[in-house]
Amino acid sequence: MKSILDKCHGVILNNLNYRNEGCLTIKLTELILSDSKTDLNLGGGKIIKDLNPVKSTSESRQFKVEFREAVFYQVADESYCSWDEYEIRDGKDNIQIFSKSRYMDFVTEHFPFYSAENSKGKHYRLLATTEIIDVIAYDNPTITELKN
Repeated sequence: MKSILDKCHGVILNNLNYRNEGCLTIKLTELILSDSKTDLNLGGGKIIKDLNPVKSTSESRQFKVEFREAVFYQVADESYCSWDEYEIRDGKDNIQIFSKSRYMDFVTEHFPFYSAENSKGKHYRLLATTEIIDVIAYDNPTITELKN
């Protein structure tokens, strides 16, 4: 799903808030590509040289992603997630829509009411730098840049 977030080098999660009746609000901060170079020591004598880190700065934009009708969500540490060939998604953007996913399979299997009555939701995945946020919602998210 193409969005304004695709113009960012990365985003970090600031806040996630779920309110009654399915409103899920996610606030993000943009990461900016640094001009300074740094080396990354991987251990065992392995070093990657001359990397440009990304970081939050005073120039970073703030964003709000809002789902008005979210029915399920989960947040996972990005370090414990991996690409899964089983899943079918619309691209590699910062927000993805899945037509087939293990998360949707899990929800359908373990929440029979959702499966039998309300299975019109879509699986969205938001990629933050250190978190993966999966949302099943009946509506597309609205994404707005917040004014500082």
